[in-house]
Amino acid sequence: MADPTDSGPRASRGRGRPKLGVVGREVTLLPEHWAWLNRQPGGASVALRNLVEAASRTAVIPSRSPATPQAPQALQAPRAPTPVVALPAGLRRVIPAEKQAAARRCLAAAFGAAAIEAADLMPGGKPGSAIVIRLTVRAAAPPRETEYLMRIEGPSSPVRDTERHYACLRIAAAAHVAPGLVHADARAGIAISEFLTPMAPADLPSRADRIRAILKRLKRLHAAPLFPPGPPYTDVIDSLLARCRASGILDEHAVREHLALYARLAAAYRALATETVSSHNDLNPGNILFARQRAWLVDWESASAADPYVDLAALTNGYAVNRYDEEMVLRIYFGSQLTDAHRARAFLLQQLNRLFCALKLLNGVAAGTPQTRLTAELLSAAPRFSEVRQEWGSPATDRGRLRLAGVVLEEMKSSLQSPRFAEALRVLASAD
Repeated sequence: MADPTDSGPRASRGRGRPKLGVVGREVTLLPEHWAWLNRQPGGASVALRNLVEAASRTAVIPSRSPATPQAPQALQAPRAPTPVVALPAGLRRVIPAEKQAAARRCLAAAFGAAAIEAADLMPGGKPGSAIVIRLTVRAAAPPRETEYLMRIEGPSSPVRDTERHYACLRIAAAAHVAPGLVHADARAGIAISEFLTPMAPADLPSRADRIRAILKRLKRLHAAPLFPPGPPYTDVIDSLLARCRASGILDEHAVREHLALYARLAAAYRALATETVSSHNDLNPGNILFARQRAWLVDWESASAADPYVDLAALTNGYAVNRYDEEMVLRIYFGSQLTDAHRARAFLLQQLNRLFCALKLLNGVAAGTPQTRLTAELLSAAPRFSEVRQEWGSPATDRGRLRLAGVVLEEMKSSLQSPRFAEALRVLASAD
């Protein structure tokens, strides 16, 4: 394995190594890849072997054509079981009992004999969501402490597919869009990744520079190998809407006009031809982390192959405060190829994304505080979206989530009642 940091002459290979089952190969990586590998417990070789073994256990493998060579028989041989480690008391208190055996296996696969020095539950969890734990791990050789995040998935749902989620996570981490992935077991619903220390608010770049940094990551993501397919965006929204109705959180009379406008919007969108890229699908500011002088995308449970405008719409809703900012997003992404049809389609997806986010908020409220209802009175009292934009992606309480959901629904209704909606439909119809 050739490390670019080693510029010295190569020693000749001894005859004994192949007999041990280890065959030397050269691996070409960028300097940041080597930097990450060398920080892992056991060093680069151990980290690479762990990643390959983890991927071979849980990766989604594309179907092979008859002409594609099959994997060597040696790679299909049964492996010895992964050792199981004891959970520190701090982890036993926060990991559900039914997940503890799987957690021990994943920790052993990720860190081997390295000691877990500390485990802290991360704030912000909601009922039915993932449990996220910050780990401090001490490696023996060389001795050092490194921090990681262990994510334990919540219950499955129609829009939460762990197999797809982890397949997307692997691709995103390999593309350096998501934090480095140490271990992921889709069957257990447990993933362990690098912990990145967020930049202090005072050190963050300007809003315009943050938009540019996110778009740089987004273009890299959209050019990555294609994620597994997921349900169409409007099907996801319909599923979220059905859950809201089942919980009783929606006052159907209060949102009757909103839903009538959505029906018209969904019909127009479904009539459009759609290309797909590797898409995050939930790119609100709470899922964007600035660390190490760049933007990182986190929380990939909604990811799939999808319309690239889904991510563009989420970025616009989260960061663009006016039409100038919206235009900047599209100009950076499309460059000289930007047309009125791009603008029109982006406007449609911006409204779909608002409904998606509002329904996710409402489902979170319904899980945490049953019997809550979004009433006509709450909607009529909702402030303008511009007044609560700073809460987008991170409302701290169920009351705040309910309020923000109402604001976003009202913003969607206002946009779809404006001449801009009719103009977007006209532009897209003439572009076909």
